[in-house]
Amino acid sequence: MKSGRGMLFLSTIVFLPLLLASPQGLVWTQVNAPGFDEHAGPYTGQEAFDLTVFNGQLYLGMEGKACARIWRSRAGVTAPTSQADWEQVVSNGFDGTTDCAIAPPTTDNDHIDSLEPFGGYIYASTAMQTSGKRGTQVWRSPTGDPGAWRRVNDPGFGQSTNHNFKDMIEFGGLLCGGTRNPGAAGVASGAQVWCSDGVTMDPARPSQLLWTQRNRNGFGVPQNIETWSSATHDGALYFGVEATNRDGSIWRTRNIADPTTWEQVFAPADMGLSARRVDVLQSFDGKLFIGMQASGLGAVIFSSPSGDRFTWKQAKAGGFGPTTGRFISDASTVLWGALHVATLDEMRGVGIWSTRDGYTWTLSAPHGFGDPNTFAAELIGFHDRLYAWTSNYVEGQGVWRGEPQDH
Repeated sequence: MKSGRGMLFLSTIVFLPLLLASPQGLVWTQVNAPGFDEHAGPYTGQEAFDLTVFNGQLYLGMEGKACARIWRSRAGVTAPTSQADWEQVVSNGFDGTTDCAIAPPTTDNDHIDSLEPFGGYIYASTAMQTSGKRGTQVWRSPTGDPGAWRRVNDPGFGQSTNHNFKDMIEFGGLLCGGTRNPGAAGVASGAQVWCSDGVTMDPARPSQLLWTQRNRNGFGVPQNIETWSSATHDGALYFGVEATNRDGSIWRTRNIADPTTWEQVFAPADMGLSARRVDVLQSFDGKLFIGMQASGLGAVIFSSPSGDRFTWKQAKAGGFGPTTGRFISDASTVLWGALHVATLDEMRGVGIWSTRDGYTWTLSAPHGFGDPNTFAAELIGFHDRLYAWTSNYVEGQGVWRGEPQDH
């Protein structure tokens, strides 16, 4: 393991922003203290999980030391430059009794799965990683402030086997997300899509919202146990799926009210490839982009104008290299008329790639932002700048801001 800031007591460090230039003219600056200066490293297992913008502030969901945590940019800060520009709004996995960076956790909310604004609230979902899992939880707040969050679902939507709730998204006036559901004795396996209108309360639990399952388990295939990603394109909702003992796939619906209308629109075998997981990336320039880690090839991306099955074409000849891995949720965004995508890479460090035409890609940041231990990133635009929310088990999570040299 590499020595460095992550091996010291971070409270003793004076953080100096790091600046890096890419060949494409972007200047990258780290704008937080590594690991948010919460505790001493190492940071094994502590990752960046999701990000969003709500009420003019950038929110970051993570797995901190022992439990789920949320940070946000301070009110009025349009371009964070240092750790002083961030504040923590959830430190205890929502329902723990302690700050999990200081004492052992008293919650099984292990990390933030998804963050999403909807109907005047910011929503956050959690993942369960303890042996006595209660099931994924959904919390919301009208302000995002500490202490202003309330749980709005029955854990696991009534099934403890629903461990995760991934990539929440608005579609058809509803807030929807997908679960990981491996099943259990007497409980059917298969990922589930649950939606709420954010207004109707559950008659059986008046303090919680009414959530309704909007698909058949696993989209009718029990081996489809987990959704990872979502997107909307041309009036349809898409989910990227991981399977056990078979390839992953992409599924879509145009009628969220009917659980039987989901159709499979992509399988790796359609392209002569194999991959246990396929992710929806982004709608861009009239096409939907999807990605996966194909066996023997690394990360590859395909696009289609219609999203229909057998209409997909590879968006980068040869892929992104054999050391690249899967795409994580929110590893893509559109900014400055370009699509930006982050490829997981545990050898060279995460790659940030950009395209304006959907076929010609350029590396927009040095691999790993100069550190091969920075292996993954999620991307978002905030006040006309590109932000990367990164994972690094040695140094801790990082927030990097990219902007043109003449910005």
